[in-house]
Amino acid sequence: MYLRGAEMYETVIVGAGPGGTGPLIWAAQHGQLTDWLKSGVALIDQAAVIGGTLTKYLIGSDSPGRSYLECFDHPEFADLFSELYREETTKQLFEYYETLPPLPLVGAFLQREGVHLARLMTKFPASRFFPGSRAQRLRRMDDGRIAVDLGDGHPAGEVVGGAAIVALGGREVTDARLCGRLDLQAVVEADRLHGSDEMLSGTGLERALARCGELRRVVILGGSHSAFSVAWRLLDAVGDRLAPGAITILHRTEPRCFYVTRADADADAYAFVEDDVCPATQRVNRLSGLRGDGRDLWRRIHGKPGTERELRVVCRPLRDADLVQPELIEQLRGADLVVTTFGYRSRTLPIVDTD
Repeated sequence: MYLRGAEMYETVIVGAGPGGTGPLIWAAQHGQLTDWLKSGVALIDQAAVIGGTLTKYLIGSDSPGRSYLECFDHPEFADLFSELYREETTKQLFEYYETLPPLPLVGAFLQREGVHLARLMTKFPASRFFPGSRAQRLRRMDDGRIAVDLGDGHPAGEVVGGAAIVALGGREVTDARLCGRLDLQAVVEADRLHGSDEMLSGTGLERALARCGELRRVVILGGSHSAFSVAWRLLDAVGDRLAPGAITILHRTEPRCFYVTRADADADAYAFVEDDVCPATQRVNRLSGLRGDGRDLWRRIHGKPGTERELRVVCRPLRDADLVQPELIEQLRGADLVVTTFGYRSRTLPIVDTD
């Protein structure tokens, strides 16, 4: 049975960032959004607006501007979002159509897109955006529908849908154990140990630099895109004060690098195997490779053709045997700043069955 006061919808989407709105944008591109909204869509997010939080990351996008603007190539979308097309934010993003735009601009565009999506939803009585609402759990009901619990204090109580889409974005992996074995909090003082999310967003880097004082040695743990983005931000912020070898990136596996063609990879003397090549596009490390500012920095660190070698950053492999070596402990203790870049995992909710 439904709880008294529960609101009924065809579909409930939990999360109004790029992941949650993606199905709605796809539907708009294919002329199906208005029918979907007529049938009833509930869009739930703890934020007050639709569009996500990319505005807080002060780095470049991994994708060119056209990735965010190709929706306008579809007449159905262009018609529904014609006002968005004429906005200044959209015009600015078009200037990066074939290049990599800054993420704050991408985030601003997605939020403006969200404003127009919210306005469109108000035209359909069966659909509703729930701002400032935090889903607590999902529960499968006896008839197969999904109930989303918004908590006892929420006016709606439960929102029920025939289907539910959960798109809550990613959460930074904050486990302070290096490779699951070395307790970083026991080695590095708290004011010198920071996560990549803080270092890449807003004023997080400035706060970290203020706490650690003079910056002479930095250790970045991890070989993901976040690791190289953090190094790039440090160089941009205080690079003129850093000596050669001041930043060390310790990585367990060799970072992958994105290349448009095999020939580009060969020209960089980049070693790859056939499994690294996308069969559809022939691009090398199409989905997993470094790109943008991180890729440019990786190429400069390794002195690839056409670059000026970056001597302030060095990359070193981290082996299991290193975890018990006094040299590694001393390096971490002696660093003015240690940044963990252990990646992100999907946010989720408790999901329970009928029993």
